[in-house]
Amino acid sequence: MANDLGMVFLVGVGPGDPDLITLRGHKLLCEADVVLYDRLVAREIISQAAPHAEIIDVGKKPGASQGQQADIHALLIERAKAGQRVVRLQGGDPFVFGRGFEELAACYEAGVPCVIVPGISSALAGPSAALIPITHRGLARTVGIITGRSATTGASEIDFRSLATLDTVVIMMGRANLPALAQGLIAEGRCANTPAACIEWATTPRQRVIRATLATLPDEAERQKISSPVITVIGKVVALHEDMQAKAASPLFGKRIITTRPVFGVSTLNQRLSAYGVTVISCPLIEIQHMSEGSELDENLRNLADYDWVLFTSVYGVEAFWRALQRHGLDARVLGGKRIAVVGAATKAYLYERGRIVADVVPEHYTAESLVHALGEIDAPKVRRLFYPRSDKAGSTLVEKLRQRGVDVDDVIAYENRPVMPTPSQRIAFEQGANVITFASPTAVRRFAELNISMNQAKVACIGPVTAQAAKKAGMKVAIEATQQTEYALAEAIVDYFQ
Repeated sequence: MANDLGMVFLVGVGPGDPDLITLRGHKLLCEADVVLYDRLVAREIISQAAPHAEIIDVGKKPGASQGQQADIHALLIERAKAGQRVVRLQGGDPFVFGRGFEELAACYEAGVPCVIVPGISSALAGPSAALIPITHRGLARTVGIITGRSATTGASEIDFRSLATLDTVVIMMGRANLPALAQGLIAEGRCANTPAACIEWATTPRQRVIRATLATLPDEAERQKISSPVITVIGKVVALHEDMQAKAASPLFGKRIITTRPVFGVSTLNQRLSAYGVTVISCPLIEIQHMSEGSELDENLRNLADYDWVLFTSVYGVEAFWRALQRHGLDARVLGGKRIAVVGAATKAYLYERGRIVADVVPEHYTAESLVHALGEIDAPKVRRLFYPRSDKAGSTLVEKLRQRGVDVDDVIAYENRPVMPTPSQRIAFEQGANVITFASPTAVRRFAELNISMNQAKVACIGPVTAQAAKKAGMKVAIEATQQTEYALAEAIVDYFQ
């Protein structure tokens, strides 16, 4: 029956960084029955699919046959005709050197509804991530974007004469043919000394940028062992990268910093560091696992009326609490008449964002002693029974000090910190080295130590004294420690260190 017919969504996931998938693409991924993904789609993106979704790897290696593409067409059509919502993930944008239009046409010919969800093309995002503009007023007004891998063999089908006249040339998938591509442009009149760059694994933890001239770039790429996927940029705009680095006021410009915090919402740390010209490499070592229905957290929610205070010590605690509320069809009104204490400016902000709840108590310092003191100063006689949804790794000091003050505390595990195995790309990022590795929790420190990852001379930066103490206990030399336990303070501490 026509009503039973499913749909196909061709979703561009962007250049590689999982955060660069569009909101619409993410929403469809969360609702999919079947997910088909390409070779270069990040594991972190695939992991966002609906729990019930079937995940199918249809990635083709370079040089794959047309027969393999026909198999993908058949799979899309078969699953859609079975009434399923099929999400086909493609790197970059489906219509920029992808097979998006072929798959769209195959669906239409089979009578299957198909929707295109555009993505950020690597041809545009890769140079931006490397701080290379492909256009610039007074310097570059024309751009050519080509694939360095011809539909037949080598680079023989490329119109080098036309390309040589353009201000900027962006070459996708051209690593194997880089010598022939450079020679072809030079033979048609492009100056051999034209600035040129290769961007390896753009926007991912493995991103590297090498600069040379058009003539010397192939040898430099070979010397530095640059491997696919690579975006090559040729033109005067490449020199702007070096000019910007020379003029940058920030002492962090061009440095590589690895952050190990769990992926959750918008990272203030990553944003601040990026604003200073840092290449931020996100390598989470732990992930947050929220408690499922029927946990002790759910039981306490049913008795929430018995508490006069609720305490949150992290944004993860707030999120876990709200997810549990939603499971039971509840909202922020259950907190009516209660007072809220939070630890940290980020927790305070997220509490307001999640439920428009304004915290009553936010201690000046992010320690157990400071929180207990703040509660005592403001409303000690009224703090009778307190509900504290916490991490499974939370220490006992805070609860013990509250109980010593006569507070009846129910501390309940709301979320767990699960260890994460770094992806191959993330392991390579660690091996390539960085100027700084940041830690935002003792759990991340311990996980790093368990994995026995080499520091490669990187400085260790910790978000606060508790994390710093854990790092020292693990044998690390802590070079940078934030004065306040916030991501903003950690970013500023890193800037101060290099100044």
